Amino acid sequence: MMCTDESCVPPAAASCSNDSPRPLGDWVDLGSLGEAAHTLFPGSESLDDETWLASDHDGSVHSALASALTAGSLPRAVHEPLFAELRALRADSEGAPSTHKQAAAWGGCWPKAELKELDNHAKNASWSVITRSEVPRGRRLHKLVWVYKLKRDGTCKARLCVQGCTMVKGEDYDQTFADAMRYSSARGLFALAARTGCKVRSIDWVAAYLQGKFMDGEVVYCHLPPGYEQYDSSGSLLYARVEKPIYGIPQAGRRLQRQIFPWLEAQGLRQLDDSDGCVWAHDSPSGEIFVIGIYVDNLQIVHSTQLDSNGLALDPSSFYASFLRKLKSDWEVVDEGVMSDLLGIEARYNADGSITLHQEKYIQKLLTRFEITVPSRMQSNTLP
Repeated sequence: MMCTDESCVPPAAASCSNDSPRPLGDWVDLGSLGEAAHTLFPGSESLDDETWLASDHDGSVHSALASALTAGSLPRAVHEPLFAELRALRADSEGAPSTHKQAAAWGGCWPKAELKELDNHAKNASWSVITRSEVPRGRRLHKLVWVYKLKRDGTCKARLCVQGCTMVKGEDYDQTFADAMRYSSARGLFALAARTGCKVRSIDWVAAYLQGKFMDGEVVYCHLPPGYEQYDSSGSLLYARVEKPIYGIPQAGRRLQRQIFPWLEAQGLRQLDDSDGCVWAHDSPSGEIFVIGIYVDNLQIVHSTQLDSNGLALDPSSFYASFLRKLKSDWEVVDEGVMSDLLGIEARYNADGSITLHQEKYIQKLLTRFEITVPSRMQSNTLP
């Protein structure tokens, strides 16, 4: 039986402040320090009244923060969230801006990407705008931050995220666990397709987390997005009362999954909860093969139904056809066509029906990163 009761899923093991330190990127946000950044990091650069950037090529930022943490030279309320934030820094997408100011300065597709993301939130009614007096006493106001990515097809993507590492367990969130399909399951589904002569289709949720729902009583309070602040008639800043899961909120993945799994069961799919609960199969009396694996917001569909050049089922009465019609009716999704990659695994479909799984792009990226492809470097390289 599928477990849908909140009580039967273990809570998150630890908050972000207990995670092991991860390497820092080239730049780190020191906004929480304010003027203290001058003292701790003399080389820091002021971008505006609230944001400071400090280069960390040599690890000095991490070391200084570690010293501040142990020596207690900063208030606990300041250094702990900041230290946790630095340990959870994202890896910047190559060719993408790092801040809203930079995105605005670059222009081009980046402001349009921001407006598209804001439109997603407006359609979803992710938050309502409130005054400071409407924020309950004792509740923390969190930042909304922009995360930018230049996709493989050259399009610009802007994602608005809550700075989740400042959220407080028991106030902003409770349980956070969400299952994820295993790598072995993804490989197994490709193997199933090759063995049975099936095809593999990729379906992706659009702004997936925004399609989830909070439980009754869940709410998060945030500053409005950088670059899109609003003010009341007296000139005071307004704030966001976030009423639906959005990226960065620790329970967002769980809330989406708690919507998707019951929906899949309602479509007549059987969960393989004895092996991988993220794999679902349809037991068709006609012998039609339909198995899906779900990794967060991506469906890996193994199907025997023949499709036309537009990806539509030749047999409109097939389970594949009815499933896709219902999926597109109830959710906002995009059909990405034949699956070419998943979880860093690339797929090549061969003429004899076999499927070759490889990681050529990842390997090429590593070779470029360590300059192994440069002839002069290769001569003295000591890596095996």
